[in-house]
Amino acid sequence: MWALPIVVILIVIALIYILKSIKIVPESRVLIVEKLGKYDRSLSSGLSFLNPFFDRVARSVSLKEQVVDFSASASYYKKTMRQCKLIQLFIFK
Repeated sequence: MWALPIVVILIVIALIYILKSIKIVPESRVLIVEKLGKYDRSLSSGLSFLNPFFDRVARSVSLKEQVVDFSASASYYKKTMRQCKLIQLFIFK
């Protein structure tokens, strides 16, 4: 009689462990995995499995191009000492 609640509790714990160990990584993203606080591996798109007690996802990185816009800055020509405006745009992948 007392064995049934113990079996139910063990099944629930096993289901929670399985559900927490499965990670689905979307396309154009990479998950950075740390094991005990130290970099372990990078997970690319698809289905991946983790140990929920030791592994954790530290960061999700986008692989899409990103544009960083800087504010315009003033500069001077070397010979004529006329002021010009520099517009900066940085694109990285």
